[in-house]
Amino acid sequence: MNLRDQVLSSLRWLSAVRFSGQLVSWAITIVVIRLLRPEDYGLMALATLVIGAFQLVNEVGLGSALVQKEELDQRMLEQVYGLLLATGVALYLVAFLAAPSVAGYFEEPQLTPILRVAGLQLLLMPLEVVPRSMLQRRMEFRKKSLVEFAAMLATSLSTLGLVLLGMGVWALVLGEIVSVFARVAGTRWAARHPCRPRFSLGGLRAVVAFGGVVTADRILWFVYSRTDVFVIGKLLGKEPLGAYSVAVNLASLPTNKISGILSEVGFSAFSRIQDDRPQVARQLRRVVRVLAFTSFPVFTGIAAIAPELVEVALGDEWRLAIFPLQALALIGPLGMLGGILMPALMGVGRPDLGLRARVIACILMPGAFLVGARWGLDGVAMAWLIVYPVQFLVVLALSLPVLGLTIRAFLSEMALPLLASAVMGVAVIATRGVLEGWMVPGWAVLSALVLVGAGVYLASTAALGRRLFTESLDLLRG
Repeated sequence: MNLRDQVLSSLRWLSAVRFSGQLVSWAITIVVIRLLRPEDYGLMALATLVIGAFQLVNEVGLGSALVQKEELDQRMLEQVYGLLLATGVALYLVAFLAAPSVAGYFEEPQLTPILRVAGLQLLLMPLEVVPRSMLQRRMEFRKKSLVEFAAMLATSLSTLGLVLLGMGVWALVLGEIVSVFARVAGTRWAARHPCRPRFSLGGLRAVVAFGGVVTADRILWFVYSRTDVFVIGKLLGKEPLGAYSVAVNLASLPTNKISGILSEVGFSAFSRIQDDRPQVARQLRRVVRVLAFTSFPVFTGIAAIAPELVEVALGDEWRLAIFPLQALALIGPLGMLGGILMPALMGVGRPDLGLRARVIACILMPGAFLVGARWGLDGVAMAWLIVYPVQFLVVLALSLPVLGLTIRAFLSEMALPLLASAVMGVAVIATRGVLEGWMVPGWAVLSALVLVGAGVYLASTAALGRRLFTESLDLLRG
């Protein structure tokens, strides 16, 4: 099977399985949100912020290094495994001891036991890195996607069951533990790559150096993208943070799944063709073209129907989430399109360029969040809406020359989907205006807006760009 067929097969398997699993996950997530309180999600957001910071260092970027490296031997895999296990144990001990201090800083005593239990992920995750990297390196995404489907299903069902038992925030905490355990067990079974730990660093210099750059990039991404949670949790409190975290969760659902697919497949594929830059440029343009076709309508649609979506799906107590959801959805396509650049840079051996873009983002975004917090939750959301497009252009300016593209060529692939999405947004707003004077139930209004938006977008793209419409549908149908 040639590279193109491998990439398409991988995309199809990952997309089909993740989409199926996501339908179940979305339905259960909506039920869970309705049963829990904003305060529960606020506490979980703080715990995720802290444990997420440790997770960035937990892998030390070695999983990506194993995928990118052209030649591997068993000894190196065993050395990486040993280093990962030692790092996981050390990080968990730090998290366990630091939990009371972190809880005191946020003035939330409940955080201490939550952090100590949630931190168990740090002990489990190193067990997954080597087998997961082997699956990704061999582009065996069929097996990987089935494991992720099973883990997603186990997580959703266990979280729902714990919520129904009245566990509150602990349902979210234990659900995360179930997720990691299921993924680790499934990945190790699917990879069938026996590996014992070897606690030696000899010969790992190049791998650790590459992993260090990847880790630094992830840390900087975490700083600029999660400072909003830190600012809201410290300055505004756990209830606004709960509403905000739900908005982030809803707005990022398409991003997490689709970007994850493209990142995994793209990194492996670009690593294979890293010495053929014209081919890299051609494939990148095609990915951007199809990704723009799918992402702009999804996120523009979420922003347009956010009031009805929150009212019907979540309930009145979550109304604080409406504007943050709209703002985050509007920048969603930029996040997805910019997100494909890092796998491409890593694939061609230039993760340092992504690192430079992150440094600039760490200068721009945290300051914007602090200023925005003066106007409450909506001010933090506006910070994303105003400053993130600047960050997006910085990423393009640093990345595209190395990948053989110009900013103009990249943006040209976005033009038609952006225009069609704008037409769709206007149509949805106009339809809402018409229906406001009628006595129509909320669910019926939401359904009508979704149908109008989808119909207008498909009609617009078919009329304005039949080639893009046909190409994208062919890929999606495949």
